[in-house]
Amino acid sequence: MATARPQNKASNSLAKYNLAKSAGVSLLELTTVLSMIAIMLGVSATNLQSIQSSNQTAGFELASYLKVMRAEAVASTQAVRVVPLDSKNWQALSANSCSVPYPSSNWRINSVNTLSFRGKANTSAIRVNGQLLHDNNNLSQWSGVCFSSRGFASSNVAILVGQENSQQVQVEVFLGGGVEVKE
Repeated sequence: MATARPQNKASNSLAKYNLAKSAGVSLLELTTVLSMIAIMLGVSATNLQSIQSSNQTAGFELASYLKVMRAEAVASTQAVRVVPLDSKNWQALSANSCSVPYPSSNWRINSVNTLSFRGKANTSAIRVNGQLLHDNNNLSQWSGVCFSSRGFASSNVAILVGQENSQQVQVEVFLGGGVEVKE
């Protein structure tokens, strides 16, 4: 028969001390866990940003393309006209001035040739000076927005980008040549 060993007071208090010490967490453990959580949140937030809609991406692509074409007009001291070829493709043409009739052989294809939307996004409507000018069925009939050699736009244009059954993004071109994206 085994008999219980008597415990002395020192080992009993040491056991209580170890139990109390192991019940909490050290500052090092706490900072390690918090930094791991922060890293995981950062990775997940980055992944969520990459899931932004193709409409937003297309809207920002079109705005950037328009800004580059405006800069091209100023740099080359020629007018640059940006026209939709269809609902997914845009093209830049250049001529001596915006008063040159479009379409005509005086308009030359610009060095930065075309913009094509990726994914399902497309140009769904265009408003010129507040009036709906074209929907996506007859975009190619519109003469586009022309930037003069001084960077001014030919008209105030709002271009809706996106599928009709989803949230659309509006790209607005102001008379002064500024371009803005409104989500």
